Amino acid sequence: MSMLDGWDGWDGWDGWDGWRGDISRQAGQGGGSVLGLLRSREAIVGPFPNGNVPKPWLPRSSGKLPKVHDLDALACWSPAIRQRIILGELLGAVKFVAIRTSKDSLELQAQSGGCISRIERPSVKVFNHQSSLVEAWAVHRAERAPEIESQLQLNLAYWGAIVPLDQRNTPYTIELLGLAVAFASHVVQRFKHELNCPRPRQYSPRIQPMLSDPPYSTMPSGHATESFMLAKLLEALLTPLSTTGADGQRTEWVTRAMAQMNDLAQRIATNRVVAGIHFPIDNAAGCALGRSLAEFISYCGNSTLWTARVFEVRGKLETAYNYEFDHRATTFVRALPESANEKSEAIKATPASDLDLVGWLWGKAWSEWHPSPAARARGTIAAADKPESPATARPS
Repeated sequence: MSMLDGWDGWDGWDGWDGWRGDISRQAGQGGGSVLGLLRSREAIVGPFPNGNVPKPWLPRSSGKLPKVHDLDALACWSPAIRQRIILGELLGAVKFVAIRTSKDSLELQAQSGGCISRIERPSVKVFNHQSSLVEAWAVHRAERAPEIESQLQLNLAYWGAIVPLDQRNTPYTIELLGLAVAFASHVVQRFKHELNCPRPRQYSPRIQPMLSDPPYSTMPSGHATESFMLAKLLEALLTPLSTTGADGQRTEWVTRAMAQMNDLAQRIATNRVVAGIHFPIDNAAGCALGRSLAEFISYCGNSTLWTARVFEVRGKLETAYNYEFDHRATTFVRALPESANEKSEAIKATPASDLDLVGWLWGKAWSEWHPSPAARARGTIAAADKPESPATARPS
């Protein structure tokens, strides 16, 4: 897949199959070894003594077949394989519902029916007015070109410059972020297909994007969705459990880091407008979706409920025409007014404890930031952690 496809073509995680020291190559299972292994076996394997066939040696199972659905077995697989296994569980926990009214929209729901996020398609007038903003931002292309090119695919160097992410100390956090991006990619493409909004250059020949248009529609922005999702996920992982003692000392650091990560997410999203391939309003929709996706993944990991965010333009056309994206504003985003009892009932069909594959990876990532036994226990799903009623909706 072309680099111009952006993060949706982010398949580089498959290269992690050899991530733990490239054991297969160290063991000699590379090119040219097949004939050597064949002849070696012929030379050293003889008949069983006295015709006795030895009992099989099965590690970790006392001579029996390993148990089915063994979460501990996840640690034996490569990160790329784990991602595919856990991604299947995440995708199976959601569904899409198209809403056909005077304002067409698509809603992402938990399988139980609880809304995760909804995006309503703006009118052609909104996009037409927004195209002048895209044209105006073109003056920043020369300045931002190095960033734009290096952000075509997920580049963790930008995030690792703010928080200490590296494969030695935070491998499971990096793996969780990769899983989240893969999940978001599937979700975003379904929204793009359903809403079917043309790219900016189709509104004006003056935009002339500095990159070829990706072969799919514009809303929501995938980069905005994934960037704000990553910022929200890292916030959930890094936030201390209390505001006293050592945790209290970390609180200020996390607060400052989160402010920078949200500003980074906005800059990455805005760079796509500068490049001429997104409207500012695409980023507002992506920001709302990404934050709700992060909270849903967090829910799957530790039972903390999410906020359902709805993106809509109705009644705010003049504002939409001249809208410059700011992640701190909630101009077109609202939280669904569900009561505590309604949301509690809605998630019973998809309890977080049923998503134990996601919970396993979440717990591993959590323990990289909270090494104490009590903190590690808090980062995993337990029966006592199941919420009786949802927390008060958090601001976007």
